Parts: sequence; structure tokens; C-alpha cells
Amino acid sequence: MTKIIHISEIYEHVNEIIKTFKNGGVVLYPTDTQYALGVLARSETAIEKISSIKEVSSQKAVSIVVSDIEMAAKYVYFNDYTRGLMDKYLPGPLTLILPAKDIYLAKNIGNEDKIGIRIPDKSGILNIVKELDCPITTTSANISGQEPGDSCRQVLKDLQGIDLAIDGGELENEASTVIECSDSGFEVIRQGVLVV
Repeated sequence: MTKIIHISEIYEHVNEIIKTFKNGGVVLYPTDTQYALGVLARSETAIEKISSIKEVSSQKAVSIVVSDIEMAAKYVYFNDYTRGLMDKYLPGPLTLILPAKDIYLAKNIGNEDKIGIRIPDKSGILNIVKELDCPITTTSANISGQEPGDSCRQVLKDLQGIDLAIDGGELENEASTVIECSDSGFEVIRQGVLVV
């Protein structure tokens, strides 16, 4: 049975949520766009759990949530232009794919030399990541190829194997905008809710 915590009570349950992550559990949580599945991004076995839940290859890349730009700097490289995008749009519905500084982490989440970074505009979730002092995964809460549910109840009906769920109510269910950045510029990989 999945334990459900309402988003309004997240600060009262910080220790329980952190313990779930540290024990290799899968957490369903609301972002500023959609519900996401989170595990500790450095845990190979936890990443495999997410792949199993989504019925997708464990080699399929997922992005990570960091608590702030300073935490992002531990895992990725960014230049002045990219930093400008971050300062302007984060926290917010933007995923930036950046050159990996932490190659082990990049490979663990399905990449060779890049990492997708998210800082969603959800203070409770960012606080959890800050307390963990470790990024968590952010990947849509759905079976691969199916539409993700827009409520906690719908996602839990569709997916099996979630250890803890943070209920943020019904979400707009629009995806984040994904931009890949390199030294030569940037490319919009997916146009989402944010227009850059």
C-alpha cells in the first residue's frame, strides 16, 4: 500500500520522505508541470525500479532535480549564457540539458556525457532535495507511451510499485520545455509550457 502525504503536510513529513529516498524507495511527487517519479539519482537499483514501473529500458535517459543553481554546478558545466537562462527561468518549468561534470551520474541516469537539470517551482520538493544533499530523478509518472495522470489518485491507479506519494492535487499536466545547451548555442528539444 502506497503511503500518501498531502503537499500541505510535506514539512511535517520531511524525515519520512528522506528516509524513503535513502532506503531506495520510489516517490511520486508534484512538480510545477506534471507528477514525477523520484529516486536518488545515484542509486542504480532505484533507477531500475523506476524503469520497471514505467515499463521502459533502464538505458532511457531521465533528468534530475537539484535544489538550486549552486547544487547544479556540482554535476554540470554551464557558461555565462546558460547561467543567464537559469537566473531568468529557474525555478520554473524548464529542463536544461548540459555537459556533465559528474560522468558517473550521467551514465547512471542513461546518458554518456550530458545531464538534464530541473529546478521546479515547488519549494517543498526543493527543500527535500536540499536536505538529501543529492539530486533525485524527475521523469513523467506514466507507463511509457501512455499519457501521464494529472492527479495523484490517477497515477497510483495506473502505476504499481510506488512507495510514497506526495499529493499535490490536480496539475495542469503540461510538460516542461527542454533546451539542450552547448558551447555553440542551444536547441529547443521539446517545446513545453515555457516559451523561451
